[in-house]
Amino acid sequence: MSDVTVYLDNIKRDGNIFIYPAGIFSSKCPNRQPQKIDLTGGGYERLRRIITHALSKSSDALTADEASAVTGYSKSLILKAIQSGNLYAENVSAHYIIPKENLVGFLA
Repeated sequence: MSDVTVYLDNIKRDGNIFIYPAGIFSSKCPNRQPQKIDLTGGGYERLRRIITHALSKSSDALTADEASAVTGYSKSLILKAIQSGNLYAENVSAHYIIPKENLVGFLA
């Protein structure tokens, strides 16, 4: 009860105290700028090494489901990347097989 009382007192003093900034929970906010990473001066190769190390325990060829699981990207994003030509994969028995090296290149 004391927490509720403090909360209500704070709201009376300043009604904007508990308002979150626009776009904090949405990627559709027009003010949100994409994060930029400087990959000059060997940064790209370092990023590739980091990703390669992170995927070192994965098999050399992954299905779209496996690629989704190890990267954290949705399966639909992986499939869109394959279909758009941004990620190379072979279609084997109605399943896409992605070489790990190509997945690393896509992520880097």
